[in-house]
Order: sequence, then C-alpha cells, then structure tokens
Amino acid sequence: ALGGAFIGALYYVSSLASGSAQLHVVTLGAVTGLFGSLLDSLLGATVQATYFDRSTRKICDESAAKADVEHICGADVLTNEQVNLVSVLVTTVVSGQVAMHLFA
Repeated sequence: ALGGAFIGALYYVSSLASGSAQLHVVTLGAVTGLFGSLLDSLLGATVQATYFDRSTRKICDESAAKADVEHICGADVLTNEQVNLVSVLVTTVVSGQVAMHLFA
C-alpha cells in the first residue's frame, strides 16, 4: 500500500505544475497497492508450498528432496515467482478496471 501511495503522491506533486492535480489518484494507488499486497499474501499462503528444514532450522520454499525437510503449509501449485506474477497481473487488471469506472 505504501508503494502505491508513493507513486500516487509523485503523480500528484508532478501534476501540480500543470494545474490538473488529482488527489484521488493517490487514493487509488494506495487502495490497489494494499489489494495487491493482500492478494500476494493470500496466494502465497494457499497455493505456494512452504517447508521447514530441520537441519538448518530455517523455513524454505523448496523441499529439494531432503529427508529432513517438513511441509508446513500451502499447496505445491505455484512457486514464489509465479505467485508474484499472478498477483501483479491481477492487481494491474483490477486497478485498471477500477480506474476506468471511477475516472471515465
């Protein structure tokens, strides 16, 4: 959410010079940034497997076929990179649709 608000704030400040400052763009950036963050967390917790390596006592994202690695949560459907890609794509489409409905 902070990243979206920052981008929106930069747009707002840069648009002051042209006289067309639009504070609602900052709000849209913050809300869609929060949405993207929540979506990424939800996908990561549900469709991305997380493992615990007992030998190093660390959480890892791949089992690497080790005997001392325990699956602790999430289905093994997507990797971390794929979760990031899906959340960015969905957030981009949703924020574009919201912007079209709000500002058209």
